[in-house]
Amino acid sequence: MQHHENTDPIAPKRGKRARKALIANTVCKSAMISGFFLCATGAESASLSGCYERRYAAAHLVAHPDQQVRRVALAVKPMSGHAPWVANADLEMAIRRQKGLVSVVGDCTEDGDALLCSMDSDRGSFRLVASAPGEVLLTINSTLLLQRAPFNDAGPFVELKPNDRENNAFLLKSVKASACK
Repeated sequence: MQHHENTDPIAPKRGKRARKALIANTVCKSAMISGFFLCATGAESASLSGCYERRYAAAHLVAHPDQQVRRVALAVKPMSGHAPWVANADLEMAIRRQKGLVSVVGDCTEDGDALLCSMDSDRGSFRLVASAPGEVLLTINSTLLLQRAPFNDAGPFVELKPNDRENNAFLLKSVKASACK
């Protein structure tokens, strides 16, 4: 995506709210050109395709002993021609006291100003919504069943449940695509 310089000489005089709306409108138009967009009404809009990550510091984990997730990486890729699906989601996590990574993949539909992502083989779902520029909030809707490769229907699985306050919502920041490989 190309960065376009704000050439509107009036925008700086309109205040922060107008400037944010102008930036959001530019992001939405750029995303629509690429064929994947998710635009809310008003000043908020975001294309949620990209790579997101969160690594929890040791101090955070000590303060939250019931939190099992040490790291979250999420790749969201636009897709077309598969209505109502608009994106693929590949979720990967590092879990406390476990070596390696567990993951799950699925497809997403638009859900208002968010994406609702249903994982393959009935392995749960989560909702993604833009939280701030470059951030998304991932919230578990139904029990996620993550697994280590090789993948099979027998497990074992790491379960993350929507009613588990320490392991059901993750604020992720946009990062370079290499973090999602």
